[in-house]
Amino acid sequence: MKMKQMLAAAAAALAVWTAQAEEIKLVKGEMQEINVSFGIKSYTPSNKDVVRIEKISETALRVTALNKEDRCDLEVRGDMGAVAKYEIIVEGDIERVLKVLKSELEASGIPEAEAKIFGSSVRVDGTVKSVRKWEDLLKVLSNYPIARNFVRFEPGEEILLKMKKSLEQSGFAVEFKPFAGDREAWKANTVALAYERVNRTMTVQARVWTPEQQAKIFECLKAESRWLDTAGKTDAAGEWQIKANVQVFVSKPVIRLSMAYMAIGEEDLERIGNMAAQGDGPFQINGIFDVLKNLVHGSGHSTRNASIGASLGVATRFVAQSGISRVSETGYTLVESWDEKGSKFKSGGTRFVKVYGRDVAELREIPYGYTIDVKGGLSDEKTMKAEIDFGMSTLIPMDDETYDRKEDSSKLKLSCPVGRTTFISGFKSLVDKNTPPSGIPYLRNIPLVNWFVADSGKEVSDRRLIVMICPEIVDSSVEGTFDTDKEINLRVREEGAKSTEQRKDEKLAREREESSGWWPWNWF
Repeated sequence: MKMKQMLAAAAAALAVWTAQAEEIKLVKGEMQEINVSFGIKSYTPSNKDVVRIEKISETALRVTALNKEDRCDLEVRGDMGAVAKYEIIVEGDIERVLKVLKSELEASGIPEAEAKIFGSSVRVDGTVKSVRKWEDLLKVLSNYPIARNFVRFEPGEEILLKMKKSLEQSGFAVEFKPFAGDREAWKANTVALAYERVNRTMTVQARVWTPEQQAKIFECLKAESRWLDTAGKTDAAGEWQIKANVQVFVSKPVIRLSMAYMAIGEEDLERIGNMAAQGDGPFQINGIFDVLKNLVHGSGHSTRNASIGASLGVATRFVAQSGISRVSETGYTLVESWDEKGSKFKSGGTRFVKVYGRDVAELREIPYGYTIDVKGGLSDEKTMKAEIDFGMSTLIPMDDETYDRKEDSSKLKLSCPVGRTTFISGFKSLVDKNTPPSGIPYLRNIPLVNWFVADSGKEVSDRRLIVMICPEIVDSSVEGTFDTDKEINLRVREEGAKSTEQRKDEKLAREREESSGWWPWNWF
């Protein structure tokens, strides 16, 4: 028991010895409250002629400076040896304090802050528009407890121009006025800045095309965090900061991606070349000829692309008028800009054929055709960044009168000008590598494969599949809403081959005649 008492006494003595005195500055007649974190048992001022001490609650004292310039040490004691120490300094009259404070504000380069006597304290008013000056002001006033800070901080021209430059370097235009109306009508890639003095709020508005652009704007705002509160601070340190009302969103318009495709080879280039030799037409025939020639002569299985300044309708009419007959009907798919799902375009069908490699020679429904999966969105009002997955599947006749299904695919990323046609080449080697010579006469009746067979039917042509795409922004306010998850499916033109419906009818007829023996079929 005695040991515990000795330890407690030692701890109390140590607390008294280590307690640091807090400095309090007052002028004659000024009052101030002192709050401690423990219950007050006693308090002892060293000089009662300088201050008057009154206990106003269990944890608070009121200190009143008397009419004497001097200092007083105050020790406050509580339970379990708790102690708090204060050094109270009573300065001369308030007029002298005001004069010194004004002098220091002027020396610190803060003429915007005006100090004047208000009752028993000094009130400081004004508007500071520089972060550096504001921080200097806080340092000066920290030495004058008698001073009451009513200075406002507002972003000045220097701050706003710096912010404007930062946004412009990130690729945005800047306007110092708020946008009005529906946000979909806001200027794209333009940041509007507007400061509301009453609410002390900086409104930041922007409509951008990509998430990366949105992140760039937030990065620029983060660089202004010394004065711009984008995080909604509630602590005292953030009270002087300007609140940020950020309205930055990624615009997701619907993009109509029109598509067509064709098979083109040397003989087709000769036709276009003859037209180009006659001189440039209104759509720059020479330019289109050079683009197609480069795509057809692309090496290996690589995918290449190029754009021309014409819509898809103009481009398809041009190649058709040039004598290129293997051009698909134009279709389209709808993509919501930067939608994670994307959309799909499909052109193909199914055929009932005998499948290669199966022991039982029976007709099966086998799908074939082209598929194009598209993801991406606008990088600006004139360009679409697209990720495109191509797929091609076709039926290849084998020596034993069966069919094999061959597949090929290609992926690429590219930038497509809005309203202009982009030509993409690919899928040259599929037919060449997988077609036996004995099957050549029959290839002209096989959908998709027949596009790569020479007109004479004697050899496989050096044709290449060319896909044409043209993105256009859809005005939903005029054309209504669209189901962008819908899969567009266009049937491939078979050019003389039997249709799937014909194959189904033949299959049904065969089933009816099974009891009477074998039925001769002409599959080709």
